[in-house]
Amino acid sequence: MFPIAYELQNNDFYIKRGRRSPSRSTRKKAHKMKRPKVGLFGRLYPSCAFDGRCVIETYVCRRMKPSERERERRSQRQVETERSREFVVGVCKIRSIPCQFSRSTDESCLCLVCAVLCCVVLWCLDVSSLMSDPVSEDLLRVGHYELSSTLGKGNFSLVRLGVHVLTGVEVAVKIVAKSKLDAESASKMRREIQILRSLSSHPHIIRLFQVMESPSGIYMVTEHAQKGEIFDYIAENGRLPEDKAAKWFAQILSAVGHLHGLGIVHRDLKAENLLLDEHQNVKLADFGFSNFYSSGVLLSTWCGSPPYAAPELFEGKAYVGPKADIWSLGVVLYVLVSGSLPFDAPTLHELKARVLSCQYRVPFFLSSHCEDLLKGLL
Repeated sequence: MFPIAYELQNNDFYIKRGRRSPSRSTRKKAHKMKRPKVGLFGRLYPSCAFDGRCVIETYVCRRMKPSERERERRSQRQVETERSREFVVGVCKIRSIPCQFSRSTDESCLCLVCAVLCCVVLWCLDVSSLMSDPVSEDLLRVGHYELSSTLGKGNFSLVRLGVHVLTGVEVAVKIVAKSKLDAESASKMRREIQILRSLSSHPHIIRLFQVMESPSGIYMVTEHAQKGEIFDYIAENGRLPEDKAAKWFAQILSAVGHLHGLGIVHRDLKAENLLLDEHQNVKLADFGFSNFYSSGVLLSTWCGSPPYAAPELFEGKAYVGPKADIWSLGVVLYVLVSGSLPFDAPTLHELKARVLSCQYRVPFFLSSHCEDLLKGLL
């Protein structure tokens, strides 16, 4: 015996366990609804969704293949999409227990309003894409988000531009294939999500909206910075005037200071991880190497990009996390005001020598205040 769903009218569903044919009560209900067409939908599969505070168990139902008459009326693309679509057609249970990728310590139950909103959202959730290859660029939809262009690629992840189907809000969807995650990578992923959730209220840190999980992938929905990376901006427009560089650097300092105040180090500060929103405000992103730290405890893992790395990392020594971030901030400031890297070399060996000797050229056009700040950071 397995659950069966029948479509009644206007995307309303009737769920029943057992028989494949509509029961008398189903036919009676259909009659009261002005005799809508009652069609067998197929098997229902158990599924779940979560937002970090609760797990919502649901039934997922797959559409039947369209009839020949429907094939004639619709385009081939619509038919292929229809053939594989799945819908959440019932909510089984709402639990306040966090999922494995959402280690929230708040065990309080969901309020009634939030529960109702979650149920309403789930009833219109299309989860067909969660059953597909997670990192495939052919993936068209994740949850409520239609996917389009690729924003970036990593070793085991892909970042796609997403648009919310109801509000039209653009987001960035980081898609991670579970098959490519080992135990260490999965631990880093959980830590990244935990850190992002604790930082979502800061105006200059990229916000995490939602985390979804399927059998094959993990999907992180974050704020989309429409103007892209500061690195690309400088590559296209050249170095910044000092007043503009001062504004952006102050925003970067605000974000990093907020991190350090919460006992978190970024460990991958660079121009490529500093994004710009539609108003050209800075958003700190990419917390894959971030970690928690305690006063007096040294870190030992090499993290980040070599041109931005502090001398103690090149020496292979244990280091103080915030001090390594401060060195990287000095390199970022140099990039903003000069349009180039202070330490650059064709080989890693030469780069190490320059960083350890702190050999860099101070541009002649910098003001004395900016020069003093650079020397204090590097």
